[in-house]
Amino acid sequence: MSHLKRKIQYARLHNNPPIKQEDPNFPILVKQEIIVKEEEASDNTNLTTNSPSDAGTSGKPDRKQRKKPSKPCIGSRQGSKNIVKNYGRAMSSFACSEMAQPYLGPIAEEENVTVAGFHQWIQANKENIDGIERLRWLLIATPKDSASTVAYKKIFQSLCVIFLKFFTVNWIYGGKLTHKQVHLDYRFKMLRRVRNPEIFTYLK
Repeated sequence: MSHLKRKIQYARLHNNPPIKQEDPNFPILVKQEIIVKEEEASDNTNLTTNSPSDAGTSGKPDRKQRKKPSKPCIGSRQGSKNIVKNYGRAMSSFACSEMAQPYLGPIAEEENVTVAGFHQWIQANKENIDGIERLRWLLIATPKDSASTVAYKKIFQSLCVIFLKFFTVNWIYGGKLTHKQVHLDYRFKMLRRVRNPEIFTYLK
């Protein structure tokens, strides 16, 4: 019976060796194991507590909303400085061109002047068009003007109206103008002022 007890005691000793308290490595191993478990727990906690609402602050900066550029008004557009000058010279060139001949003949006959006389008058004055004042002078008859000059001004006004109504788009997009859209936007403003040159004191 004592022999059986010794075998049982021997088996217990080999399967479950006693912990030696004097071993210095034992508490260190236990401490390291605890630290690892705590880090894993903290990682899991961070993963589970993050909500979708925090996604915007996780590293990627929020994109700033782009503001739509405000559409500038016609009076402040770039390229509007020489509108009157460009239109004035274009209308005077049209009045001397072959395209105006079908319109010029009947109007000159109605005003009792010659086409050659009108051409000579407009050629002498078209280079002086540099703004509203000079263009108004070619459109408005004054008491000091001769009868032929008054007739020439009426003819020029009629040809300007024809140009603005039927030939402006071809001039804008077929020429070398830089600010084509701006000139097109001022087309009807110019038409109203040419029809009423007495009130043509500003364009914008």
